[in-house]
This record gives sequence, structure tokens and C-alpha cells, in this order.
Amino acid sequence: MTIIFDDETNKSSSSQVLIKLTEDFILFHSPDTKTYASVPINSHWENHNIRSKVFSRLLLSRYYKKYKKGLNKNALEDAVNVLESRAMFEGKQDDVHVRVAESADHIYIDLGNKLWQVAKVTPDGWEITQDTPVKFIRPKGMLELSLPTKGESSVEDLRSFINLPDEESWVLLVSYLFFSLTPKGPFPILIVQGEQGAAKSTFCRVIRSLVDPATSPLRSMPTNTRDLMLAAQNGWLMVYDNLSGLSPVLSDALCRLSTGGGFATRELYSDSSETLFEASRPVCLNGITEFATRDDLLDRALILKLPSISDDQRKDEKSFWKDFTEAQPRILGGLLDVLSKALKYLPDVDLENTPRMADFAKFSIAVERAIGWHKNTFVSAYNSNRMLSTEMSLESDPVALAIIHLDKDKCKATASVLLDVLSNQVSEIVRRSSSWPKTPNWLSNRIDRLRPALRKIGIEVEFKREGSGGTRCITIIKTGKFTVSSVRTVRLINQQSSIDDDLDDLMDEDF
Repeated sequence: MTIIFDDETNKSSSSQVLIKLTEDFILFHSPDTKTYASVPINSHWENHNIRSKVFSRLLLSRYYKKYKKGLNKNALEDAVNVLESRAMFEGKQDDVHVRVAESADHIYIDLGNKLWQVAKVTPDGWEITQDTPVKFIRPKGMLELSLPTKGESSVEDLRSFINLPDEESWVLLVSYLFFSLTPKGPFPILIVQGEQGAAKSTFCRVIRSLVDPATSPLRSMPTNTRDLMLAAQNGWLMVYDNLSGLSPVLSDALCRLSTGGGFATRELYSDSSETLFEASRPVCLNGITEFATRDDLLDRALILKLPSISDDQRKDEKSFWKDFTEAQPRILGGLLDVLSKALKYLPDVDLENTPRMADFAKFSIAVERAIGWHKNTFVSAYNSNRMLSTEMSLESDPVALAIIHLDKDKCKATASVLLDVLSNQVSEIVRRSSSWPKTPNWLSNRIDRLRPALRKIGIEVEFKREGSGGTRCITIIKTGKFTVSSVRTVRLINQQSSIDDDLDDLMDEDF
């Protein structure tokens, strides 16, 4: 930032004059003690962090416009310090929001344009306005949404820009899009998979352009939880590209981000102060392989498997984005039309069964009615996808496969004995791998984590101590609901058996 220095003797008076020029500012602070100013500019109000470069430049601009000269750097710092103190101790506390917020059951979506316009969505319709009761802030890299149009708007226009295999996938994607335009989670995690050339990255760019465009629409996955939460503070829809795997730590962090979790870390250059991050965000991940394996993440996920695109169907980048840019206002207008109707129908929605992501399911049923889908269209697609998630979590875990492979319908044993029993179900290579439990306690923890997924396919697991001070046993029961009839699970079990046999043969040859 370039500052023209005036006479040092005018430092004190200059800072006082500058503070005088901010009398029309509304100073406030957020619950995490960050300080902000609402600033009137032409016909609208803007909200800026008092410690940001944008705010400092705004002060310099006001001073120059008034006095036609630059400002001493120290005077600027003094004025900022005073304004920050006043915002903290004299200003009221108010929440700040990125892109999406609500007030009085109305949804406000920041369009990100220079006029600071928002789309106000109510059960009675939507409008573009500068009048909003919520405080939006604009992190670095946030881009402008297309100005939505009314009239011939339709969500159906989106179909020609995405590569989906079937109607169920379309239902899940549309449901995800609408819920991403609401301010409260828990949000489902959209997992996009497909072979090279399936247009996964383009798919994710399209989705982000409709909800939360940014200068860097696709990112690589952060290496730690702190960076993930920091990114969540500076954006709405989090999109991570080309994943090949997820560590347990990041998998757990994504679950917290989906449901709304906090993270605390020591503030930089401080011995004891903590920096707090609290966020709930919609997340989209893409990759070629089945990179998500932990059942708690998959239980929150919507999984879309994109088909490959033949050469005669593929468009060049320039033509594709030109057509999408032209269609975007109509698509966004169509989204807002349906979103308004969904808000109208939402109070009348009752869930017969309450799934893990109950708020998402309830809102999606309201969307179903707003669009005019047949009854249970969403529930059918969602249940099918949840079973796919369950199968993916089970097939990625050798302990789960060994339990499914048990010959007995009921097995009751200590963790130590059960470890021996299950070890006999897998090959020596698997037993030596890092994914196989090496101790009874390790096995108990692993089975306890698998219980929800196993229950969905009809396998009940019970931990119980026999008698007073007796031995703790694990009971595994394949109930009447147990089934591995899905093509995916049966195929995988057969493949695992074949692989185990082949590995055993190779080991016999080696030894």
C-alpha cells in the first residue's frame, strides 16, 4: 500500500481529523472479537474488517477526497487503533456472514457485485435488493454471481452442462444445490467420482459458479485441519479437486465442517491466546478412485459417479463456458424460483423416518414438491445412495469383509479370540498390512466404529460383560435382515476371496 507522508508534526491532528471523517460509520464486533465497520458508499452499505487493507485504503481515500493530500502512516495506524477499540467496546455485537445468511425465515444470498446487492428469498418469491438486515463480508477471492433473471428461468437448463449417468443422480445433485443455498447445516458432502475424462473438474466448477464463484474455484486438499478451517472462514462452498485419498484426521475434520464444528489453535506470534474457527459449510470433493473410505464421512455423503465422455460428445472449453455464462442467469433464477417455493412447503414436511442428515432430507422433500417430482422421488434416490455409501465403507475395511464372510450367523467371543477367528478369514498379506488390527483392543475399537454400517446390512454387534466382573465379550449376529445381495458387495466379496487365494498361492511358491 502506497502512502504519501505529510508533515510529521500534523500526526496527531491528522488522526483526529480522520476519525472525524468516520462519524457516519457503524462500528461493531463479531462474537470472535473481530472488529468491523459498516460504511455508507453512494447508495449502499459495505462491511469491512477494520484491520483489513481495504478498510485502510478506504480511509485514505476519504482523507484525500477531503483534503487533497496524503496521510501520515502513523496517523493512519492511530486512527485504526481508535476505531478498533470503539468497535470492540462501544459497538454492538453482530454476526457476520459469507455469501448466505438468514433473518426472520428469509434467505439472503450475497451477489458479490459492486452495488452490494443481495437476492432476498421468501416463501412469497424473491427480489434483488440492497436492503438487508444481515452483515455480509467479502473475503479475498470472492467473485460476483450472475444477476438472476425471472420469467423463462429453469433449473432444467443445467442438465446440458453436467455429465450425470441417470435420473437418481440428477435428483441428488439438485437437492444438494438447493440446500447449499440455505444458511444452516448439517450439509451433505458431495463426492464426485469418475475415470479420467469424465469432466469431474468441469462439473465442480459449474456447481461452484452457481453457488459461490471464486478466483480459485478448485483447490487441493489442505494438509492439516487448521488450514481447512481457515479456508472455511473465507468461503462458502468448499471444493477440493483430484483427491486420491484422505487421512483419518482430514476425514474427521470434513465431518466436523459438514455438521458444524469448531477448531481452536494458538494464535500466531502469541504464547497463550487462541484463535477460534467455527464453521459449517457445504463441501464438494472429486477424484478418480474411491478416496473416501471412513464410514462416518460416507454416512454424510452424496456419491455421484460420472460416466466417461466420448470424443464426439465433448465440447471445447471456450464454447462450453460461453454457453454456460449465457445460461447462468436463467439457471440461477430457476434455482431461486424453486427455493422460494420450497420455503413455502417446508413447514408442512414431516419425515416418516429420520435419516442421519435429517435437515437436508426434510428440505429436499420440500424441493421435491416445489419442482413437481413424484412423491418419494428424493427418498428413493437418497436411500439408494446411502446404501452405496454403506457398501463403500464396508468394502474398504478388511475387518468388515471378514465379519461379512463369517460362516456362522452368531459369533460370541472375547476380542482376543475374535481376532484369531477373523484373522483366519483373510490372507497372510492382509494380516501383515497396516490396516489389519494387531491387538484385541484395536479390533474392539474398529468393530465399534463399524457398527452403524454393519447394522444397515443386518449385522448387529453387541459389547457386553458376562456377569459381575466377568469377561467382556463381543457378539456378532447376522439377523433376518442380513443381506449381501447387492451386486457390488457380492462381487467384492468374491473378488476378495479370489485375491486371497492368489496371494496364498504366491506365498506358497515363495516359501
